[in-house]
Amino acid sequence: MNNNIKTSGGIFTQHFIETLEQDHVSHPALKPETFIFPYQERIGERELDARMSMAWESLVERWDVIGREIASLDISALRQRWIRPLFSALGFNLEFNRSDIVLDEDKRYPISYFGRCGTTEQVIPIHSVLYRNCSEGSLEAKLAPGRGVKNAAPHDMLQSFLNLSKDHSWGLLTDGISLRLLRDFYHSYTRGYVEFDLKGIFENRDFAGFRAMYRLLHASRFYRSPSQEAAPIDALYEDSLSQGVAVGGKLRENVQAAIEQFADGFLISSPGFLQQLQSQPDGAQQLYQDILVSIYRILFLLFAEQRGMLPGRGSLYHEEYSLTALRTLAERPQGEDPHLDLWEKLKVTFSMVEHGVPQLGIYAYNGALFSAARTSLLMPEGGAEAPHCRNDYLLSAIRHLTTVEQDKVLQRISYSDLSVEEIGSIYESLLDITPRISTSPLKVNGREISANSFFLDPRGMARKTTGSYYTPPSLVNGLIKSALEPVLLERLRQAVPGYESDLVDALTPEEAQRAEEALLAIKVVDPACGSGAFLIAADNRLGLELARIREHSQFPPDSALRHARRDVLAHCIHGVDLNPMAVELCKVSLWINAAVEDAPLNFLDHHIQCGNSLVGAAPDLLRQGIPDDAYKPLSGDDKTLASDRKKQNRKERAG
Repeated sequence: MNNNIKTSGGIFTQHFIETLEQDHVSHPALKPETFIFPYQERIGERELDARMSMAWESLVERWDVIGREIASLDISALRQRWIRPLFSALGFNLEFNRSDIVLDEDKRYPISYFGRCGTTEQVIPIHSVLYRNCSEGSLEAKLAPGRGVKNAAPHDMLQSFLNLSKDHSWGLLTDGISLRLLRDFYHSYTRGYVEFDLKGIFENRDFAGFRAMYRLLHASRFYRSPSQEAAPIDALYEDSLSQGVAVGGKLRENVQAAIEQFADGFLISSPGFLQQLQSQPDGAQQLYQDILVSIYRILFLLFAEQRGMLPGRGSLYHEEYSLTALRTLAERPQGEDPHLDLWEKLKVTFSMVEHGVPQLGIYAYNGALFSAARTSLLMPEGGAEAPHCRNDYLLSAIRHLTTVEQDKVLQRISYSDLSVEEIGSIYESLLDITPRISTSPLKVNGREISANSFFLDPRGMARKTTGSYYTPPSLVNGLIKSALEPVLLERLRQAVPGYESDLVDALTPEEAQRAEEALLAIKVVDPACGSGAFLIAADNRLGLELARIREHSQFPPDSALRHARRDVLAHCIHGVDLNPMAVELCKVSLWINAAVEDAPLNFLDHHIQCGNSLVGAAPDLLRQGIPDDAYKPLSGDDKTLASDRKKQNRKERAG
C-alpha cells in the first residue's frame, strides 16, 4: 500500500489505486489513445510513457526549488510558481475565476479556477488554498468561524458545490502539499476523496505514486467525446465500484473455505485432538466456535493494520508479528509445510493486542475477543496440552481471507475498503451451515469429503432453530430514518429549542454541552442484533450528530467522527442475540467501526450480550398452567372480569 496515496469514502478502492501504480495497465479507459484531445494525433504506449516521464521530471525539478518555500508563500506566488505548472503538466489550462460561482441564486462559491480539459470546452472546478499547519490539515480546517460556504473548510465548500451543481461531478482541491480528487458525494458519515501527498511523492521520488496520479487526474480523464457514453474517469469509477461488489461476494465463499482449512490444520497436526473431538457429541461445534473467534480476531487485525491503528512499516510488529507479514507469506507459492511455528507466533500477536506492548507502540484493546478464555479449546490455560496447526493449512486459511481471484488473477482484498455490509454478508453466509467432523469418506451436495475432516454442512438448520436472519441495508436505513432520527431530533430540541443540524456552528458553548448530554443519554437497544447492522448504522448516525455538535460544523473531520462514534458506543448502544457467533461478529463489527488508536474497547462486552431477549413462559411453567396470581386485578382493571377469567383458568388447569 502506497503511503503517499490515501482513499476515503469508497470513491475508488485502495486496490484499484494500486493497479494504477503498476507499469502496465489493461483497462480500456487507460489506453494511450484516451489520453489525447480532439484534433491530436493518436499515441501509443511508448509515447504516453515519454509524456508521463517528461511531466515527472519537470515537476520534480520545480519541487526541488520550491518545496521548502511553499509554507511561506502567499496565495498569488503559490499559484504562479507551483499550482499552474502542476496542472499544466497534467494537461489542464487553468482559467481564473474573478468572481464567485453562484448556484441557486443565493449560494456563492469562491472556487479558484475552472480547469479546461486541453483545448476543449469541457471544464472541471479546481480550487487552491494556502497551506496551513494545523491539526485538521489545510483542506479540512474551517477558514473562519460562522456559517456559510465561504467560512467552511475548503473540502466542504467544494463538496457542497459538486453536490449542488448539475454540470460538474468531479473537482480537484490542493494546498500545494496535497492534491485531492472529489466527486459529487452524498455519503453521510465521512468525507469522500482520493488524496495524493505531493510532498511525499516528489521528495521520495515515488514515480509509481505519480504514475497513479497522472493516470487518474490527467485532464483527458475528465473529457467525454461525443462518441463516448462516459468520460474515462466515470468508466474507471464504475469499474472500481463493480470490483468492490464482486470482491464482497467472493469473500463470503472464501471465509467458509478458510474456516475449513484452519480447522483441518489442527486435526491433521494433533491426532489425539481429533480423537477427543470425535468422541464428544458437540466436538465439532466447540472447534467451530474457537475457529470463528480466531477468524474474527484476524479480521479485526486486518482492518486495524490497514487503517493505521497498529504500528506500520519499519516497526518490529509490522515485520515480525503483523497479519500483513503473514498475508505476504501466504501469497507466495506454497508446498507442504508441516512446521508449527506460525500458529504459535499468531498466538503471540493475539496476546500483544489483548494486553498491549507500549514499547512496540501496541495499545491494549482488551475486550473478550482477544481473551484466551474465548479460545480455551485451541489455547487452553493451566498447563493443558494445546493442539498445533500446520503452517501450510494456516497459510491457506490466511490466503482465503486476504485474496480473491478476479479474471484468473489473484488480487489482494483491501480491508480498508470493506464496508460493514460486507461483514454482515459474511455472517449471513454462516447462518445455514452446521459444523461436522467426518469419520469416514462421504459426499455432501456433490462435494467429496475425506475421512477425519472438518466441514461446514450446508444442510444445517441453525437459522431456523436460533431465529437468525440478516437485515439488509435498505431496511436498516429505513429504520434509522423512521425510528431513530425522530427521537434524536426530539431530544436535541428539548435540550436546545429550535435545534437544527445545519445550525450547529451557531451553538453557544452552553447549548453545545446540553445537546451533547441529551444525545449521549439516548439508549438504542436491538433485541435481536445479529451481526450488528442496525447498531452500526445507529452508532454512525448518532456519532455524526455528536461530532457536528462538538466541532460546530456540519462536516466534522474524520478524527472527530471516530472519537464521537466511540463515545456513542460507550453510552448509547446495546444489543442481545441468541446466537453466540452473531454476538462475537457484532462486537467485531462495532469495534472496527468505532476503534480509536490507544483507546480500549473492553466496555463493549457488557453492551452486547448473548441471551434470549424474548419474554415468555418457560416450558415447566406452561405445563403447570397459568397461576391464579396472573389474574390479580391491578389499578384500573375490571375486577369482575378479572375474577371471571381467574375462575375459568382454574377450571382449565384442573382439566
